[in-house]
Amino acid sequence: MTAQKNILVIGSRKREKTIKSNKNYKFHHLDFSYKPRKNNYEFDALKIINETGKYIENNQIDGIYFSTDIGSVIGSILCQKYNLPGPTLDATITCQNKYYTRELLDTGVKHQAIKLNTSLKKLPEFPFYLKAPTSVLGILGFTINNQKEFKQAIKIAKKELPKLLKPTKKLYKKYLDIKKFPLANKPILLLEELIKKEQITVDGYVYNNQPQIVAITDTNLAPDLRLIDNFSTPSKLPLSLQKTIITQACIDIKSTGLNNCAFNIEYWIDNNKIRLIEINSRAATCFTKLYKEAYNYDLYATGLKLATSINPKTLTLTPQKYATQYNITTINEGRADQLFNFDYPIPYPHQFFRTPKETIKQISEYGQVIAQIELADKSLTNMHKKIQKLRHKLLKSPIDQKLFD
Repeated sequence: MTAQKNILVIGSRKREKTIKSNKNYKFHHLDFSYKPRKNNYEFDALKIINETGKYIENNQIDGIYFSTDIGSVIGSILCQKYNLPGPTLDATITCQNKYYTRELLDTGVKHQAIKLNTSLKKLPEFPFYLKAPTSVLGILGFTINNQKEFKQAIKIAKKELPKLLKPTKKLYKKYLDIKKFPLANKPILLLEELIKKEQITVDGYVYNNQPQIVAITDTNLAPDLRLIDNFSTPSKLPLSLQKTIITQACIDIKSTGLNNCAFNIEYWIDNNKIRLIEINSRAATCFTKLYKEAYNYDLYATGLKLATSINPKTLTLTPQKYATQYNITTINEGRADQLFNFDYPIPYPHQFFRTPKETIKQISEYGQVIAQIELADKSLTNMHKKIQKLRHKLLKSPIDQKLFD
């Protein structure tokens, strides 16, 4: 009988509970509060590194598994420090900090870093897109059309950005090459040219410096808005274009220096031209059920193999049906139970991101996702009809109900 491998899992116990069904591993859990949807970052990453290091020194650990942005930063440091399989911190920061992704890779997107007190005179012509370089889920991301919108975005950023930066401040001082990444610890925003095109996500991994693409997922937006209606896989793009995307994704990943880890890349598709949005040095584990439904592919199993220097050897995946993940989104503010019917029975697999008595505030142009619902079918049209009926039952505001009609 093969001995179990000892895996240190960095992140939420609730999020990673499904990996514990794998009997080939013994799991050790590093749990900490990380709730980006609520902009809650109440932890000290350096303290976590120190405490976890002591645990590794006193226990046999064969690999480290992580699937969040901050988890990839912590994990890369621990992998380097204890000679475990995983990416370097430099490669991780190149991806996690979107300003340095733009600076160090040839992305072809006009951009600049700005301070929170930047004069309006130093701004380019409107419109443009403004975001925090290390935010996730579109948080602190805004399309800016005029001075009024810019001032409003800066007002929100001044309040929320320090929360985002606080957990890693001491960590970066100790471990990061500040000469190479001088702005990584600074309260800056990333200003980019505004691009409104079709979006996709490419999921894959790197093993021994060789990238392997697993799947392409479409990001489907609401009509004339930047709100995400749903994610669906397999992609509807022409196969010839998908092959070009795969080739470009492999080039981009090699440029980051990532190795022995999962990744996902987001692109705009602009008249068959591929333009990079961002790279994440982790799998898109939010798509775990989608990939299982569409391809019978286990995203977690691949991550665990990478964590223990085993080649996942993923073959070309053959889709059996479409799998979709729908957002139930509000653009309003107030108590969650005044915006969403929590008592209505949802007949499909789903998860909530808000509790009834929580107060919802808007901190980006993407709205606030209250719940996600997952469907699988051979027809995308059938699924959309089902979810639209359900949205009208769940969302109390007529404005929210009609966002995706």
